[in-house]
Amino acid sequence: MGEIGEVKAGPALLQLLSEADCPEGVQLVAIATIDRIGFRSAAPAIESFTRHHNIQLQLFAYKALADFGKDVDKELLFSFLQDKDYVTRQNACGALASVKGEDVTAKLQAVAKNDNNESVRSIAHISLIERQLKQKSDNEK
Repeated sequence: MGEIGEVKAGPALLQLLSEADCPEGVQLVAIATIDRIGFRSAAPAIESFTRHHNIQLQLFAYKALADFGKDVDKELLFSFLQDKDYVTRQNACGALASVKGEDVTAKLQAVAKNDNNESVRSIAHISLIERQLKQKSDNEK
């Protein structure tokens, strides 16, 4: 993973995801890195993680797919905003940042205002800012 940050690292990261004995923590990092470097050809492999037993892996997969412009199950992501675990709520906010729809904006605004955890509220605010920036042209940014 010495090439992380470069798209040419994509195939090596994708290979990690296909290894049966790959630890979940490594899978999380691999999916996040694939997302960050924009290695879109990994989308089919990442899609399988949306059904993983580990909720955090699901959320990382949904975020990557949404960032790649793929349709995701936003109702499921909305349900994660109600989870008792604040990390799950944080990651759901992050995943929703790239999901289209005014209903998504409204949900993130409600979380930013009402969640009982300050870090979740902060991530919701950041997600709202990301949504605003994605709607602006490069000249407006």
